[in-house]
Amino acid sequence: MSFLSTLFGKKEETAGNITILNKNEYATQIVANNIKPFDVRTPSEYNSGHIKNAINVDFF
Repeated sequence: MSFLSTLFGKKEETAGNITILNKNEYATQIVANNIKPFDVRTPSEYNSGHIKNAINVDFF
């Protein structure tokens, strides 16, 4: 399974204590639970477009 399929899969899957959400469920959970997603790209990549209110943490 590819990374994007894992992140935005078409069905809900459970792996241990991790629940994989599709993109609509993910968006709903961010709003409903006031979740702040982390964006681990470089500042330049982050500034080119990111999820609203995402926190940029440069992995490098």
